[in-house]
Amino acid sequence: MAEGTEVKRGTAVNIVVAVTLTGPGLTSPGNGASFAKGTPFPTLTWQPVPGAAYYLVRVDTEVCELVLVYPSFEIDCKYRIGTVPGGFHTTSATMVKTTSVTPQIVLKPREGAFLHSGKVRWQVTPFDDLDGDGPPSGYFTFQVTVQ
Repeated sequence: MAEGTEVKRGTAVNIVVAVTLTGPGLTSPGNGASFAKGTPFPTLTWQPVPGAAYYLVRVDTEVCELVLVYPSFEIDCKYRIGTVPGGFHTTSATMVKTTSVTPQIVLKPREGAFLHSGKVRWQVTPFDDLDGDGPPSGYFTFQVTVQ
């Protein structure tokens, strides 16, 4: 039956209710914040999104590789999800599903790891009750001293 069609009283109808989610506003840690070596991983916080049932938090760490550029070497740094071969830069997951806007996430760079630059970026995507996703937030970045 087409939208707007009139039906007789007592006729069964299906109603689809849609929720339009907005992108979360990230609040803490502030974009560009710095944390000293040994500081616990900061608590990530954002403004709640009306209609969101849960959030997916993505945390990326920047990893540097030594690349041969003949006749010498250069350091190439990129954000990567998960761990590089050998598990060098993190000891915990980088994708976290949560209902909290202040989840306790632990992402600890391996002590003395040459490959981890200390730069971390994060973003949050809201989801509704039907697992429909809203727009992700932009990225916030922060620096953790690793050396």
